Amino acid sequence: MRNMLVFFLIVCTTIGCAVPELMERTGLSTTTYAHASETDPLPVWVLSELNKYPIETFLFEVGKSRGTGTAAFENALVDARKRIATRILGQVQHIVLSNNSVQYDIVREHYSAVLEHYCLESLKFPALQLGGLSEQNLSVNAARADQHTYALVYIRRDDLKRLYAEQAQKLHQEINRTLADARNAENVRDIKSAARIYLRTYPLYEALKEAEIIQIGAEYAPNYHDALTQLEKAATDTSGGNVLIMSHRQVIKRVREIDPPVIVTAKDITKTFGLQLDAQKANISSGAKVQLEPLTYRHEGLICHFSRDFNVAIQEQFNWHFVLRKRGFKRKNIINSKMMPEERFRFSGTCWENGDEITIRKTLRDLHTGEFLGSSVVTFLNSRLREPLVFTPPNYQQFSETRKAFTPRYIKLDDNNQEIIRPPKSTKPQLSPVGGLEVEVWTDKGQDPVYYTAGETMKVFVHVNQPAYIRMLYILAGDRKYTLLQNNYYIDSSRINSEVEIGEFVCAPPFGAEMLVVAARTEKFPPIETFEDNGYFFLVDQEPEAAARAFRGMKRISNPDQTDFQHNEAQVVVVTEEK
Repeated sequence: MRNMLVFFLIVCTTIGCAVPELMERTGLSTTTYAHASETDPLPVWVLSELNKYPIETFLFEVGKSRGTGTAAFENALVDARKRIATRILGQVQHIVLSNNSVQYDIVREHYSAVLEHYCLESLKFPALQLGGLSEQNLSVNAARADQHTYALVYIRRDDLKRLYAEQAQKLHQEINRTLADARNAENVRDIKSAARIYLRTYPLYEALKEAEIIQIGAEYAPNYHDALTQLEKAATDTSGGNVLIMSHRQVIKRVREIDPPVIVTAKDITKTFGLQLDAQKANISSGAKVQLEPLTYRHEGLICHFSRDFNVAIQEQFNWHFVLRKRGFKRKNIINSKMMPEERFRFSGTCWENGDEITIRKTLRDLHTGEFLGSSVVTFLNSRLREPLVFTPPNYQQFSETRKAFTPRYIKLDDNNQEIIRPPKSTKPQLSPVGGLEVEVWTDKGQDPVYYTAGETMKVFVHVNQPAYIRMLYILAGDRKYTLLQNNYYIDSSRINSEVEIGEFVCAPPFGAEMLVVAARTEKFPPIETFEDNGYFFLVDQEPEAAARAFRGMKRISNPDQTDFQHNEAQVVVVTEEK
C-alpha cells in the first residue's frame, strides 16, 4: 500500500438514528446497549427495572461486567459512570458542533479541555467524574444462569443541575478571592507574585466550565439556541459579567501583560508550561504514571504536526513518569483508566492557530477524581521564533473537504420501503436503534493516537453486531485518490460480535492526513466503477461528493424478500509522516 499511517485517531464510530419506543423511554445510549448486548440484549429484569426511571426525569446508564462478586460490581459501576459522563459530554459536544456563528472557533477553544478536545475516541475514556449519582446492583436477587453483573447509576436531572449550579457558585467565590489577592499584589508592585496568583485560577476556571457543561448536558431536550447563546457568552466574555471579577480570557490576557514570557525557541514553550504549572503546585507523587496525549490540532481529530517534538520536550521539562498510551486491538482490552490505578493522571492539550498567533492549551487531570490539577495557556507569535514551527497537519485543507463528504451516516428503510438517511447534526445526538446495524473499525495498535513510521504495517479490524457485507476505502494523501481495499467482504453469523481482521497494509509515501472508511450493510453493495493501477483499484469518481455517493452505492439491489435493509459507517483518520 502506498500510504498509511503514523498517527491514528478514531474520530467517529457508528452513527445511528432514533431509537425504538422502549429505548427512547428508558434512555439507553448506543454504547450502553452495544456493550450490554455483545452476545445478547439486556436481560428482562434489567429492562423492567429501568421502567422506574423515565428518561425525561432521570439521567442514567447501565454498566456490565463479567462475574458476580464485589469486584464485578465495582467494574460495572466504572463502566456505567463512564457512559453517563460520555452521554453528557456528547450532548454538549453535539450542541457546540452545530454552532456556525462567528464565535464558533472561540467556543470550541474555550471548552476544549472540558469536552476532551472534541475527540470522540477520548470521550470513550472521559476524565469527568460526576458527583451525586445513586448506584444499584441489578443482579443481586435475580434468578438467572448468566455470569454477568449489571450496575445502574442514576440521578434526577433537576438534582444534577442544582448540584452543579451550587458547585459553580462555590467556584465563583473561590476564583474571586484569588483574583482579589492577585490585584492586591499588583497594587503593591509585587508583579511576579501577582502573576503566580493569577495562574492559580486557571484550573478553577476549567472546573467552572465543566460545571456549566454538566448543567446543559443534564437537560433531556436542551434548547439549542439558548444553550449556544449561553456557551458563546461565557467563551467570549472579557469582563467577568456580574459574577466574576474577571473572566478567564481577561485573566490570561492580564498574565501576558504583567509577566510576558520570552519565547524565541521551541524549548521556551515547554519551559513556560513548566513555570505556569509550578505556580499552581501541580505536582505528581513519586512513581505515579501520567498518560501523555498527543497535541491535537484544534478540534479536528488530527494530531498537530509539532506534536511528536513537543511531547519529547515535555518529557524533558517535567520530572514525571510519562506513559504513551498503547492499547491492544482487542475490544476487551480497552477499559477505563480508573481500572488501571497505575495510570492515574492525564496530560493533554490542543493547538490553535489565529494567523501568526499560536495558542497551546494543556491540562493535567486526576482520572480517579476528575479534578483539574493544572491548566496552562501559552500564546506566542510564530514569526518571532528563531525557527518558526509547523503546526497544521499536511494537506489539512484538502483533507477537511474530503472528510466532510464522507461524514458517517446510518441508513435504513421506512415502512414504505423508502430510505431514511440520518447524517450527524440532526436535532439530537445520533443513536443506533435496538438491534440496529453497528460497525466499528480500529487498528492493531488500538483506537488511540499512536505513532507509526514508514515501512511499518497496519492491521485493520472491524466489528459488527449482525451479519453484514463490508466495503472499505482508503483515501490517500497528496493526490487524494480513493482506493477500494475491500468490496462485499462478508461477515457471517459465526463472526459477529468479535474482532475480524480484514486487511494488513504498509506505510509508504506520500505522507499527510488520510482516512480509512468502512461501510457495512445487511445486503450486498451494488457494483462500483473502478480502474486498476499497479495492483490497486481506484474509484473513477474523484470529486469528494461523487466519490462518497459511489462508495455508499445507495441504489438498492432489488430483493423483495429482504425488509431489514440497513447501512452504517465508521472511519479512522490517519496522519502519516516519514520520520
